[in-house]
Amino acid sequence: MNEQNIRRENGIIEGNPAIEEVQNAVGRKVKRNYRGGKYRRPLQERIEFLRKKSEGGMALPYIAEKMNMTYISVYCIAREHNIVINNNDLTSDEIDNIREKAGRKYKKINEGIDSGESLEKIAKRGTFGRGCRPVSREMVNIYIRATGQYNYWKACKEKRRKRGKLLKEFNLEDRSNIIIYLKNLIEESLASDSVPWEEKMAAICILKRKRIILNGREHKNIPSRNIVRLFRIYKKGMDEGKKYTLNEMSQKSGLHSASESRNLLGRVGLKALNATRTNNRYSESVKKALRNSADLPISDSDLAYFLGIKDSPMQQYRGNSPFNENRTIRPGNMKAISYEKASKIYEAIDAGFTLEETAEYSNSQLKAVNYVLENRSELEKILINVLHRLYPERNIINPYQ
Repeated sequence: MNEQNIRRENGIIEGNPAIEEVQNAVGRKVKRNYRGGKYRRPLQERIEFLRKKSEGGMALPYIAEKMNMTYISVYCIAREHNIVINNNDLTSDEIDNIREKAGRKYKKINEGIDSGESLEKIAKRGTFGRGCRPVSREMVNIYIRATGQYNYWKACKEKRRKRGKLLKEFNLEDRSNIIIYLKNLIEESLASDSVPWEEKMAAICILKRKRIILNGREHKNIPSRNIVRLFRIYKKGMDEGKKYTLNEMSQKSGLHSASESRNLLGRVGLKALNATRTNNRYSESVKKALRNSADLPISDSDLAYFLGIKDSPMQQYRGNSPFNENRTIRPGNMKAISYEKASKIYEAIDAGFTLEETAEYSNSQLKAVNYVLENRSELEKILINVLHRLYPERNIINPYQ
Protein backbone atom coordinates (compact mmCIF):
# COMPACT_ATOMS: atom_id res chain seq x y z
CA MET A 1 0.00 0.00 0.00
CA ASN A 2 1.53 3.34 -1.06
CA GLU A 3 1.79 6.41 1.14
CA GLN A 4 -1.25 8.15 -0.38
CA ASN A 5 -3.51 5.16 0.29
CA ILE A 6 -2.16 4.87 3.82
CA ARG A 7 -3.02 8.50 4.50
CA ARG A 8 -6.51 8.07 3.04
CA GLU A 9 -7.05 4.94 5.12
CA ASN A 10 -6.22 6.96 8.23
CA GLY A 11 -8.88 9.46 7.23
CA ILE A 12 -6.55 12.42 6.57
CA ILE A 13 -7.25 14.73 3.65
CA GLU A 14 -4.63 16.84 1.88
CA GLY A 15 -4.48 18.87 -1.28
CA ASN A 16 -7.92 20.48 -0.99
CA PRO A 17 -7.68 24.27 -0.37
CA ALA A 18 -10.97 24.45 1.53
CA ILE A 19 -10.04 21.63 3.88
CA GLU A 20 -6.51 22.94 4.34
CA GLU A 21 -8.16 26.21 5.42
CA VAL A 22 -10.07 24.30 8.08
CA GLN A 23 -6.86 22.52 9.12
CA ASN A 24 -5.07 25.83 9.52
CA ALA A 25 -7.95 27.31 11.50
CA VAL A 26 -8.29 24.52 14.04
CA GLY A 27 -4.56 23.75 14.24
CA ARG A 28 -4.83 20.03 13.48
CA LYS A 29 -5.55 17.62 10.63
CA VAL A 30 -9.18 17.25 9.66
CA LYS A 31 -10.32 13.66 9.36
CA ARG A 32 -13.13 12.31 7.24
CA ASN A 33 -14.78 11.08 10.40
CA TYR A 34 -12.96 12.32 13.46
CA ARG A 35 -15.25 10.22 15.69
CA GLY A 36 -14.62 7.27 13.41
CA GLY A 37 -13.09 4.26 15.12
CA LYS A 38 -13.10 0.80 13.57
CA TYR A 39 -16.78 1.07 12.56
CA ARG A 40 -16.46 4.18 10.38
CA ARG A 41 -17.63 3.94 6.78
CA PRO A 42 -15.08 3.69 3.96
CA LEU A 43 -14.49 6.94 2.08
CA GLN A 44 -16.40 6.03 -1.08
CA GLU A 45 -19.37 4.74 0.90
CA ARG A 46 -19.59 8.03 2.80
CA ILE A 47 -19.47 10.01 -0.43
CA GLU A 48 -22.29 7.94 -1.94
CA PHE A 49 -24.34 8.28 1.24
CA LEU A 50 -23.85 12.06 1.14
CA ARG A 51 -24.82 12.25 -2.52
CA LYS A 52 -27.97 10.16 -1.98
CA LYS A 53 -29.20 12.20 0.98
CA SER A 54 -28.49 15.52 -0.75
CA GLU A 55 -30.49 14.43 -3.80
CA GLY A 56 -33.34 13.58 -1.44
CA GLY A 57 -33.41 17.19 -0.21
CA MET A 58 -32.00 16.63 3.28
CA ALA A 59 -30.20 19.63 4.77
CA LEU A 60 -26.49 19.37 5.50
CA PRO A 61 -26.68 19.50 9.34
CA TYR A 62 -28.99 16.49 9.39
CA ILE A 63 -26.77 14.60 6.96
CA ALA A 64 -23.78 15.35 9.20
CA GLU A 65 -25.60 13.91 12.22
CA LYS A 66 -26.42 10.70 10.35
CA MET A 67 -22.80 10.41 9.17
CA ASN A 68 -21.52 11.13 12.68
CA MET A 69 -19.34 13.95 11.34
CA THR A 70 -19.00 17.69 11.88
CA TYR A 71 -20.93 20.11 9.69
CA ILE A 72 -17.75 21.63 8.31
CA SER A 73 -16.22 18.26 7.41
CA VAL A 74 -19.34 17.20 5.49
CA TYR A 75 -19.49 20.58 3.73
CA CYS A 76 -15.87 20.28 2.63
CA ILE A 77 -16.40 16.75 1.31
CA ALA A 78 -19.49 17.91 -0.60
CA ARG A 79 -17.59 20.81 -2.13
CA GLU A 80 -14.63 18.61 -3.04
CA HIS A 81 -16.85 16.15 -4.92
CA ASN A 82 -19.23 18.76 -6.42
CA ILE A 83 -22.24 17.58 -4.41
CA VAL A 84 -24.93 20.27 -4.22
CA ILE A 85 -26.85 20.39 -0.93
CA ASN A 86 -29.95 22.54 -0.36
CA ASN A 87 -28.98 24.13 2.92
CA ASN A 88 -30.60 27.56 2.94
CA ASP A 89 -34.24 26.85 3.90
CA LEU A 90 -33.76 26.21 7.61
CA THR A 91 -36.12 27.77 10.15
CA SER A 92 -35.03 29.93 13.09
CA ASP A 93 -35.62 27.02 15.49
CA GLU A 94 -33.48 24.71 13.35
CA ILE A 95 -30.65 27.25 13.23
CA ASP A 96 -30.79 27.65 17.02
CA ASN A 97 -30.56 23.87 17.47
CA ILE A 98 -27.64 23.65 15.04
CA ARG A 99 -25.79 26.40 16.89
CA GLU A 100 -26.34 24.63 20.18
CA LYS A 101 -24.95 21.36 18.80
CA ALA A 102 -22.02 23.10 17.12
CA GLY A 103 -20.77 24.24 20.52
CA ARG A 104 -19.68 27.40 22.35
CA LYS A 105 -16.45 27.70 20.36
CA TYR A 106 -18.53 29.29 17.57
CA LYS A 107 -20.16 31.83 19.90
CA LYS A 108 -18.24 34.86 18.63
CA ILE A 109 -18.88 33.89 15.01
CA ASN A 110 -22.61 33.51 15.74
CA GLU A 111 -22.70 36.94 17.39
CA GLY A 112 -21.14 38.45 14.28
CA ILE A 113 -23.71 36.71 12.09
CA ASP A 114 -26.56 38.03 14.25
CA SER A 115 -25.15 41.56 13.94
CA GLY A 116 -24.97 41.29 10.14
CA GLU A 117 -21.24 41.99 10.03
CA SER A 118 -19.04 41.31 7.02
CA LEU A 119 -16.89 38.17 6.81
CA GLU A 120 -13.80 40.23 7.60
CA LYS A 121 -15.32 41.76 10.75
CA ILE A 122 -16.59 38.41 11.97
CA ALA A 123 -13.14 36.92 11.41
CA LYS A 124 -11.59 39.65 13.58
CA ARG A 125 -13.80 38.80 16.55
CA GLY A 126 -11.33 36.31 17.98
CA THR A 127 -9.80 32.86 17.77
CA PHE A 128 -11.34 29.50 17.05
CA GLY A 129 -10.79 25.89 18.05
CA ARG A 130 -8.35 24.17 20.33
CA GLY A 131 -5.34 25.64 18.59
CA CYS A 132 -6.59 29.19 19.23
CA ARG A 133 -5.60 30.15 15.71
CA PRO A 134 -6.96 33.34 14.10
CA VAL A 135 -10.14 32.94 12.07
CA SER A 136 -10.03 33.75 8.35
CA ARG A 137 -12.91 35.03 6.26
CA GLU A 138 -12.91 31.73 4.34
CA MET A 139 -13.33 29.83 7.61
CA VAL A 140 -16.28 32.04 8.51
CA ASN A 141 -17.78 31.55 5.05
CA ILE A 142 -17.48 27.76 5.36
CA TYR A 143 -19.12 27.77 8.79
CA ILE A 144 -22.02 29.99 7.65
CA ARG A 145 -22.76 27.81 4.64
CA ALA A 146 -22.19 24.50 6.44
CA THR A 147 -24.68 25.37 9.18
CA GLY A 148 -27.35 26.69 6.80
CA GLN A 149 -27.13 30.29 8.03
CA TYR A 150 -26.29 31.97 4.72
CA ASN A 151 -29.78 33.39 4.02
CA TYR A 152 -30.14 34.40 7.68
CA TRP A 153 -26.77 36.18 7.58
CA LYS A 154 -27.74 38.05 4.39
CA ALA A 155 -31.01 39.16 6.03
CA CYS A 156 -29.10 40.42 9.09
CA LYS A 157 -26.72 42.34 6.81
CA GLU A 158 -29.69 44.03 5.12
CA LYS A 159 -31.18 45.00 8.50
CA ARG A 160 -27.82 46.43 9.54
CA ARG A 161 -27.64 48.46 6.33
CA LYS A 162 -31.15 49.86 6.80
CA ARG A 163 -30.46 50.70 10.44
CA GLY A 164 -27.33 52.60 9.48
CA LYS A 165 -29.20 54.48 6.77
CA LEU A 166 -31.95 55.37 9.25
CA LEU A 167 -29.52 56.75 11.81
CA LYS A 168 -27.83 58.91 9.18
CA GLU A 169 -31.16 60.59 8.40
CA PHE A 170 -31.36 61.90 11.97
CA ASN A 171 -29.26 64.38 13.83
CA LEU A 172 -27.16 61.95 15.88
CA GLU A 173 -26.53 64.62 18.51
CA ASP A 174 -30.23 64.61 19.38
CA ARG A 175 -30.72 61.00 20.49
CA SER A 176 -34.24 61.71 21.77
CA ASN A 177 -35.52 62.11 18.18
CA ILE A 178 -34.17 58.68 17.24
CA ILE A 179 -35.63 57.02 20.32
CA ILE A 180 -39.09 58.54 19.77
CA TYR A 181 -39.06 57.45 16.13
CA LEU A 182 -37.99 53.89 16.96
CA LYS A 183 -40.59 53.63 19.72
CA ASN A 184 -43.28 54.64 17.24
CA LEU A 185 -42.08 51.93 14.84
CA ILE A 186 -42.26 49.34 17.60
CA GLU A 187 -45.78 50.36 18.62
CA GLU A 188 -46.89 50.16 14.98
CA SER A 189 -45.49 46.63 14.74
CA LEU A 190 -47.47 45.62 17.85
CA ALA A 191 -50.69 46.51 16.06
CA SER A 192 -49.82 44.42 12.99
CA ASP A 193 -51.17 40.87 12.66
CA SER A 194 -48.23 39.87 10.45
CA VAL A 195 -45.66 40.30 13.25
CA PRO A 196 -44.89 36.98 15.03
CA TRP A 197 -45.88 36.62 18.69
CA GLU A 198 -42.29 36.36 19.93
CA GLU A 199 -41.33 39.63 18.20
CA LYS A 200 -44.32 41.43 19.76
CA MET A 201 -43.35 40.20 23.22
CA ALA A 202 -39.76 41.31 22.65
CA ALA A 203 -41.00 44.74 21.50
CA ILE A 204 -42.98 45.14 24.74
CA CYS A 205 -39.87 44.27 26.76
CA ILE A 206 -37.81 46.85 24.88
CA LEU A 207 -40.45 49.53 25.36
CA LYS A 208 -40.62 48.83 29.07
CA ARG A 209 -36.87 49.12 29.44
CA LYS A 210 -37.29 52.72 28.18
CA ARG A 211 -33.93 52.41 26.41
CA ILE A 212 -33.60 51.57 22.74
CA ILE A 213 -30.57 49.49 21.72
CA LEU A 214 -28.68 51.55 19.17
CA ASN A 215 -25.83 50.48 16.93
CA GLY A 216 -22.59 50.16 18.86
CA ARG A 217 -24.32 50.08 22.28
CA GLU A 218 -25.51 46.48 22.39
CA HIS A 219 -22.63 45.32 24.59
CA LYS A 220 -24.16 47.31 27.47
CA ASN A 221 -27.66 45.85 27.03
CA ILE A 222 -29.38 42.58 26.26
CA PRO A 223 -29.44 42.33 22.44
CA SER A 224 -32.98 42.40 21.08
CA ARG A 225 -32.36 39.26 18.98
CA ASN A 226 -31.71 37.31 22.20
CA ILE A 227 -34.99 38.55 23.65
CA VAL A 228 -36.83 37.42 20.50
CA ARG A 229 -35.07 34.05 20.73
CA LEU A 230 -36.18 33.67 24.36
CA PHE A 231 -39.87 34.17 23.52
CA ARG A 232 -39.55 31.91 20.45
CA ILE A 233 -38.26 29.12 22.71
CA TYR A 234 -41.01 29.88 25.24
CA LYS A 235 -43.70 29.62 22.54
CA LYS A 236 -42.19 26.39 21.24
CA GLY A 237 -42.34 24.96 24.75
CA MET A 238 -46.00 25.96 25.11
CA ASP A 239 -46.94 24.52 21.70
CA GLU A 240 -45.10 21.23 22.24
CA GLY A 241 -45.80 20.86 25.95
CA LYS A 242 -42.11 21.02 26.88
CA LYS A 243 -41.35 22.51 30.29
CA TYR A 244 -38.00 24.21 29.67
CA THR A 245 -36.28 25.47 32.80
CA LEU A 246 -35.14 29.08 33.03
CA ASN A 247 -31.52 27.92 32.76
CA GLU A 248 -32.26 25.96 29.58
CA MET A 249 -34.06 28.91 27.98
CA SER A 250 -31.20 31.24 28.96
CA GLN A 251 -28.59 28.98 27.37
CA LYS A 252 -30.59 28.44 24.18
CA SER A 253 -31.33 32.16 23.74
CA GLY A 254 -27.84 33.48 24.58
CA LEU A 255 -28.76 35.13 27.89
CA HIS A 256 -26.34 35.12 30.81
CA SER A 257 -28.49 33.76 33.62
CA ALA A 258 -31.87 32.36 34.63
CA SER A 259 -32.70 35.63 36.39
CA GLU A 260 -32.51 37.51 33.06
CA SER A 261 -35.04 35.11 31.54
CA ARG A 262 -37.29 35.40 34.60
CA ASN A 263 -37.21 39.21 34.49
CA LEU A 264 -37.93 39.40 30.75
CA LEU A 265 -40.84 36.96 31.02
CA GLY A 266 -42.17 38.82 34.04
CA ARG A 267 -42.26 42.10 32.12
CA VAL A 268 -45.07 40.72 29.96
CA GLY A 269 -46.81 38.80 32.74
CA LEU A 270 -45.43 35.33 31.88
CA LYS A 271 -43.92 32.83 34.28
CA ALA A 272 -41.52 29.92 33.81
CA LEU A 273 -42.81 26.94 31.84
CA ASN A 274 -41.84 24.56 34.63
CA ALA A 275 -43.46 26.62 37.40
CA THR A 276 -45.59 24.42 39.63
CA ARG A 277 -47.01 27.02 42.03
CA THR A 278 -50.57 28.00 41.23
CA ASN A 279 -52.99 30.43 42.79
CA ASN A 280 -56.57 29.21 42.97
CA ARG A 281 -58.01 32.33 44.59
CA TYR A 282 -59.42 33.57 41.30
CA SER A 283 -61.86 31.96 38.90
CA GLU A 284 -60.79 31.36 35.30
CA SER A 285 -62.93 34.28 34.09
CA VAL A 286 -61.22 36.64 36.55
CA LYS A 287 -57.77 35.33 35.56
CA LYS A 288 -58.62 35.93 31.90
CA ALA A 289 -59.77 39.47 32.67
CA LEU A 290 -56.53 40.13 34.54
CA ARG A 291 -54.37 38.86 31.68
CA ASN A 292 -56.26 41.10 29.23
CA SER A 293 -55.95 44.19 31.41
CA ALA A 294 -52.22 44.96 31.07
CA ASP A 295 -52.80 47.99 28.84
CA LEU A 296 -55.72 49.45 30.82
CA PRO A 297 -54.85 52.84 32.40
CA ILE A 298 -55.93 51.88 35.91
CA SER A 299 -54.03 50.76 38.98
CA ASP A 300 -54.10 47.30 40.52
CA SER A 301 -56.27 48.51 43.40
CA ASP A 302 -58.77 50.09 40.97
CA LEU A 303 -58.87 46.92 38.91
CA ALA A 304 -59.41 44.84 42.04
CA TYR A 305 -62.39 47.06 42.95
CA PHE A 306 -64.06 46.62 39.55
CA LEU A 307 -63.53 42.84 39.68
CA GLY A 308 -64.49 42.53 43.33
CA ILE A 309 -61.26 40.84 44.42
CA LYS A 310 -58.19 41.53 46.54
CA ASP A 311 -55.22 43.00 44.71
CA SER A 312 -52.36 41.31 46.62
CA PRO A 313 -51.53 38.45 44.15
CA MET A 314 -52.84 40.28 41.09
CA GLN A 315 -49.42 40.99 39.58
CA GLN A 316 -48.89 37.28 38.92
CA TYR A 317 -51.66 37.31 36.33
CA ARG A 318 -51.79 40.90 35.14
CA GLY A 319 -48.13 41.74 34.57
CA ASN A 320 -47.05 45.31 33.78
CA SER A 321 -48.03 47.62 30.95
CA PRO A 322 -45.36 49.51 29.00
CA PHE A 323 -47.88 51.97 27.57
CA ASN A 324 -49.45 53.66 30.60
CA GLU A 325 -47.31 55.59 33.02
CA ASN A 326 -50.27 57.37 34.68
CA ARG A 327 -52.77 54.96 36.19
CA THR A 328 -54.68 57.57 38.21
CA ILE A 329 -56.50 60.84 37.50
CA ARG A 330 -54.10 63.74 38.07
CA PRO A 331 -55.97 67.07 38.29
CA GLY A 332 -53.07 69.54 38.31
CA ASN A 333 -52.20 70.74 41.81
CA MET A 334 -54.75 68.47 43.49
CA LYS A 335 -54.12 65.06 44.97
CA ALA A 336 -54.42 62.17 42.50
CA ILE A 337 -57.91 60.64 42.23
CA SER A 338 -58.38 56.91 41.70
CA TYR A 339 -60.78 55.55 39.08
CA GLU A 340 -62.54 53.68 41.88
CA LYS A 341 -63.47 57.00 43.52
CA ALA A 342 -64.51 58.51 40.19
CA SER A 343 -66.83 55.56 39.55
CA LYS A 344 -68.36 55.88 43.03
CA ILE A 345 -68.89 59.63 42.53
CA TYR A 346 -70.83 59.08 39.28
CA GLU A 347 -72.83 56.27 40.90
CA ALA A 348 -73.79 58.45 43.88
CA ILE A 349 -74.71 61.52 41.79
CA ASP A 350 -76.88 59.41 39.44
CA ALA A 351 -78.59 57.95 42.52
CA GLY A 352 -79.56 61.47 43.68
CA PHE A 353 -76.94 62.07 46.38
CA THR A 354 -75.92 65.64 47.23
CA LEU A 355 -72.32 66.76 46.72
CA GLU A 356 -71.58 66.41 50.43
CA GLU A 357 -73.12 62.92 50.58
CA THR A 358 -71.21 61.94 47.45
CA ALA A 359 -67.93 63.12 48.97
CA GLU A 360 -68.62 61.06 52.09
CA TYR A 361 -69.70 57.96 50.11
CA SER A 362 -66.61 58.03 47.88
CA ASN A 363 -64.25 59.10 50.69
CA SER A 364 -63.17 62.11 48.61
CA GLN A 365 -62.69 65.82 49.12
CA LEU A 366 -65.40 68.13 47.80
CA LYS A 367 -63.07 69.74 45.27
CA ALA A 368 -62.21 66.28 43.93
CA VAL A 369 -65.92 65.55 43.46
CA ASN A 370 -66.35 68.81 41.54
CA TYR A 371 -63.35 68.04 39.31
CA VAL A 372 -64.64 64.56 38.45
CA LEU A 373 -68.09 65.93 37.62
CA GLU A 374 -66.68 68.76 35.48
CA ASN A 375 -64.65 66.25 33.43
CA ARG A 376 -67.32 63.56 33.24
CA SER A 377 -67.44 63.37 29.43
CA GLU A 378 -63.77 62.43 29.28
CA LEU A 379 -63.49 60.22 32.37
CA GLU A 380 -66.76 58.42 31.72
CA LYS A 381 -65.45 57.10 28.39
CA ILE A 382 -62.38 55.65 30.10
CA LEU A 383 -64.43 53.93 32.81
CA ILE A 384 -66.94 52.46 30.35
CA ASN A 385 -64.08 51.18 28.17
CA VAL A 386 -62.47 49.54 31.22
CA LEU A 387 -65.72 47.81 32.18
CA HIS A 388 -66.25 46.68 28.58
CA ARG A 389 -62.80 45.06 28.59
CA LEU A 390 -63.37 43.34 31.93
CA TYR A 391 -66.93 42.21 31.18
CA PRO A 392 -67.25 41.85 27.37
CA GLU A 393 -70.45 39.81 27.73
CA ARG A 394 -72.30 42.64 29.52
CA ASN A 395 -74.04 45.68 28.03
CA ILE A 396 -72.17 48.52 29.77
CA ILE A 397 -73.77 51.97 29.49
CA ASN A 398 -72.79 53.57 32.83
CA PRO A 399 -69.32 54.27 34.31
CA TYR A 400 -70.06 52.04 37.29
CA GLN A 401 -71.32 48.52 37.94
